[in-house]
Amino acid sequence: MFETKPAFGSAAGCGASAPVELTAIRRRDGGLVKLEPPATLRCGMARAVTAYVRDDLAPAAAAGGVTIDQVDVAASYDCRGRNRVRGAKLSEHGKANAFDIRGFGLADGRDFGVYSRSLPAQMRAVLMPAACSRFSTVLGPGSDGYHEDHLHMDLQQRRRAGSKTCRWRGA
Repeated sequence: MFETKPAFGSAAGCGASAPVELTAIRRRDGGLVKLEPPATLRCGMARAVTAYVRDDLAPAAAAGGVTIDQVDVAASYDCRGRNRVRGAKLSEHGKANAFDIRGFGLADGRDFGVYSRSLPAQMRAVLMPAACSRFSTVLGPGSDGYHEDHLHMDLQQRRRAGSKTCRWRGA
């Protein structure tokens, strides 16, 4: 579920021409996965996040006998340099083209950090490979020291078409 937002921009080069506020994603069983807080993303990124949750994470959770009903959002649109370093190259977050996950909530009331060893095994098994196949950049634990407590995904355009970066301990 989303709401279209007006285009926005800044002198720093941040912004999006057709942003949406993504509040929830409908699972294939008809239930909703709430995004908390809602994520401000460009349309293409919102579609990719929706597919990742609906087609990868929710079915994996269901295969493990649980229902995912919330994604804890660590970040979406944020006009800033990469890794929050002042003066660094503009982050994909500043283009509404990045999404960070902190954790998940299940319908049975349990909450898990995105890297929790207690996260249902079926979800853990698809978390990285599905992200790395859907997004052009995926940064997880061991990538650079900035992503030890959340999963970063974006659709950064690269010079070499189809080029991807998937940095995650074990990837």
